[in-house]
Amino acid sequence: MMLEYRKYPVFLKFGGMFFHELWIDPHYEEGHRSYMDDQLILRLVRNIYNHDVKLESTIVGYKYFKVNTKYDSKSYRLIVVVPTDFSYLGVRSAFRIKESKNEENKD
Repeated sequence: MMLEYRKYPVFLKFGGMFFHELWIDPHYEEGHRSYMDDQLILRLVRNIYNHDVKLESTIVGYKYFKVNTKYDSKSYRLIVVVPTDFSYLGVRSAFRIKESKNEENKD
């Protein structure tokens, strides 16, 4: 069974681009369901509004970004994907990480 992205209307600026739709891949539920849900991901994505981001890779027409952020005194990492037509902002995965002294993207 193939899981489909869940789509949410948003107004976000990410990597210098504005997006009006956020797609969340339910892949995160496989290992992080106990503490992660779509509503938390929406909060985390709003938290990275207008962050400077660094492209991690480009694979088959998608740009991938790794973004660290904090929410409610906890550190998280989002794996964000953007298609080459920039039609939406996608979250491929989201999970908690150990806090780093050198965390690149702070809130």
